Amino acid sequence: MKVSLLFTGVLTSLVCISLNAQRIYESDLPQQLSDLEEWQSLQKRKKEEMTAFRQAVVSALPERAVGNTVFYLDLALKELDEYGITAFQQRIRQLASRKTELEEVIEKPLRILESRLGEVEEALGLWNRLYAFSGDQMALYKIDTALLSIQSELAFYNFRDGEKIGEIGAGDESFAAVVGVSSEKIIYYLNDVLPESLDRIAYHINFNPIFDRNENEFFPILGSSSSTGLEGMALDKVLIRNAVHHFDRLEEMLLAVKESMREDGWLFVKEMYQPDCRNHCCNELKSAAQLLPVFEKVGFQLSESQLLEEFDGDWHLLKFSIRKGS
Repeated sequence: MKVSLLFTGVLTSLVCISLNAQRIYESDLPQQLSDLEEWQSLQKRKKEEMTAFRQAVVSALPERAVGNTVFYLDLALKELDEYGITAFQQRIRQLASRKTELEEVIEKPLRILESRLGEVEEALGLWNRLYAFSGDQMALYKIDTALLSIQSELAFYNFRDGEKIGEIGAGDESFAAVVGVSSEKIIYYLNDVLPESLDRIAYHINFNPIFDRNENEFFPILGSSSSTGLEGMALDKVLIRNAVHHFDRLEEMLLAVKESMREDGWLFVKEMYQPDCRNHCCNELKSAAQLLPVFEKVGFQLSESQLLEEFDGDWHLLKFSIRKGS
């Protein structure tokens, strides 16, 4: 069963249905970015603003300077079209510093262009990032080069044929792409609470060929701060990778995780504790003393742990079972 994403402007409005306690999404996005009506509209608006800027500058130039200056102006505008407003700003100001007649007329049209194109450039950037096929390249690189941390992590999770897996707070499709390369015949749910994350995940599941490998099935799932969207699904394994410290209702979320699992299922957590971070540290990181008692309180029992040393710090892989009678 398919669920559509309805687009209003740049932002996406998600439509949700309930299917066996799941909230599953598929995207109505076309496979090619150039076929997207919103993208076409933004590109048209960008061209119109560039044309208006060019006309304003040329009309203000002294007649003697038009021919030579316009040639360089058009080169700068080509850079705007290909690389965006920031690259254009640098190029046009460099050009103006060498050509007095251009420097005298450029500032007002440039301020107008910068103001009008800012929103357009931001929107185009969002669509570019959504359509970027990074997950397949990342997955193949990590598997083919036997990147130690990824291999160790996959071994710790020990996925088996036919298992139902839920990744809570997935963020994007990148780890699922690794799973798509390295596992077979599993059902994998990617949960997130952010519409922009689900947009990207749904698109890649539909069109990224890596998700067609090895007879795996992938589904994007809408969650909330206190729900996985997978309660009652009897998942064999649940993963929470670098996300626990972002849960503002941790106890409620862990209860929801427990309700999403089989009684003999496993919860796997990859987390960096605040004292163990060395580079690019999130200011929301917690200590083990802050986190582990919450798992214990809701009925999870730590069964196994493993340390992964990476460039940014020490990651803890934790394996929890559901305590009997909890």
